[in-house]
Amino acid sequence: MKRKFTPKIVLVVGRKNSGKTTYLQQVLRRARQCGLKVGGILSPGKWEKNTQKEYSIVDVRTGRQIRLAWLANGQSSSIRAGAYAFSRRAFQVANQVLRESRNAEVVVVDEYGLLEKNGSGFRPALKYLLENYSGILFIALRPSLLHQFRSELKSGL
Repeated sequence: MKRKFTPKIVLVVGRKNSGKTTYLQQVLRRARQCGLKVGGILSPGKWEKNTQKEYSIVDVRTGRQIRLAWLANGQSSSIRAGAYAFSRRAFQVANQVLRESRNAEVVVVDEYGLLEKNGSGFRPALKYLLENYSGILFIALRPSLLHQFRSELKSGL
């Protein structure tokens, strides 16, 4: 498939809790200071007693926040990855926010993880952006997914 647009892609690679989200927040702050239009999503974690209890989705344009994931603690959930259960509604919102970010000059996607690797999560919107966006696209991911992500990127995700 031939792309209509070609974004400039910056991969922000780091282990869990290495500062990927913090780095993306700094990128967004600098982009705004330069007068650039920003879009996308951040996924900050909520900590309690040295344990990451949950993650949220934050629309970087509006500041709207919605709970994305929480420690499952044995609860059943239709969407699971590792120890976390995920909100189907949060993924719907996040995918919509990412699609609506196509006119921004800088877009962040925090982050490409196991769910995206397996075809769900933010993957539909990420595919959309790769086909319909021409700005600078920052994508956070962990080192263990880097090789596969690069391969998928070459094949159109």
